[in-house]
Amino acid sequence: GCVIAFVQSNPFDSKVPYYSKSLAFEFPEPTDCVLDLIKTAMRLLEHIYKSDVKYKKCGVILTDLIAKQRFTPDLLTDHSQRENNENLMQTLEALQARYGKTKLAVGSCYLPQRKWSMNRTHLTQNYFSWQGLLKIGN
Repeated sequence: GCVIAFVQSNPFDSKVPYYSKSLAFEFPEPTDCVLDLIKTAMRLLEHIYKSDVKYKKCGVILTDLIAKQRFTPDLLTDHSQRENNENLMQTLEALQARYGKTKLAVGSCYLPQRKWSMNRTHLTQNYFSWQGLLKIGN
């Protein structure tokens, strides 16, 4: 349903001015097409990115997610485009399942030459899951 892109410099570096900006885009109808999501996120980032800023944090957030089965298209929906996107995503997923995610990917996120990869070892505990609930006593 909605894509939010954000950037922020280091708030603790007193030598440079702090910069933080975010933009959101709400799709007219929900999509699960990776190409549409990436294209939209990149367009948002182009509007908030400044080349002279040293960034500490940036990201993309997907919100207003709904199950595909719960969406009912309206009369103005371009059904041929939706079908083309569905076929494209199924083909991409089939190729990744057969050959692995490092053989074909959108962008550099799964490529083996990539020098950086996200690290989730210091992730905040999720207190809203059964595994994350605090335990008192034995």
